[in-house]
Amino acid sequence: MIIIFVFAMLGLLLALKIHGKSLMSLITPNKKINYHKLLFGFGLWAIFMVVTEMISYYLHPEEYTFRFSLSSFLPLLLISVFLLPVQTSFEELFFRGYLMTGLGRATGSKYLTIIITSVLFALMHSMNPEVAKYGLGTMMFYYFSAGAFLAIITVMDDSLELALGVHAATNMLGATLVTYSGSVLQTDTLFLAQETRPWIMILYFYGAAFVFYIICARKYNWAPIQKLAEPVLPPVPTQENIIT
Repeated sequence: MIIIFVFAMLGLLLALKIHGKSLMSLITPNKKINYHKLLFGFGLWAIFMVVTEMISYYLHPEEYTFRFSLSSFLPLLLISVFLLPVQTSFEELFFRGYLMTGLGRATGSKYLTIIITSVLFALMHSMNPEVAKYGLGTMMFYYFSAGAFLAIITVMDDSLELALGVHAATNMLGATLVTYSGSVLQTDTLFLAQETRPWIMILYFYGAAFVFYIICARKYNWAPIQKLAEPVLPPVPTQENIIT
């Protein structure tokens, strides 16, 4: 599954070369990637994920099975650390970097850009096994919400580092900490949950997303949320930008 995204990443790099753009232009308008911000996004979202799983475990401990095996977990950990970021990075670079930049300039609307890219993000995940198990409407609402959240923090921060961190934490912890019946990530996680309640999961997600937004808005001195209603400014001729 991950190898597919290696080729997808190569295709994205080829498209950028044709457009005469750099990979950096999809991540930040600055000269360097802010790895501290990326790690902050990863760490904060990982904390939220662990806390919500702890709450679920406390409420329904009988549904969790601990199944640690070093021989199977160690290769999984190595894959999650060194290969899984290729998949998460491609999705962020393509949807929140490449597509948002192009659609923002084409439509001039941040709202429309966020909606279109989030719908496309949801459609890309529509073949996941969660859809068959928990229903198309439920899971598409979740995928759209996740895409919109990542798009909003990208626009508000004028860079992709936080979204890269959040997406990486979601997939890496989902692949190593807890999996559940119907999940697309059927790996040898530390815990197996016999069942999940999708609308409770969505409720947890919205709560975590709201707190994440508030913390980052204060930490990085974001403009008011009304920024999303402002038109997309034309690119500065001497500098490549994500939507600003």
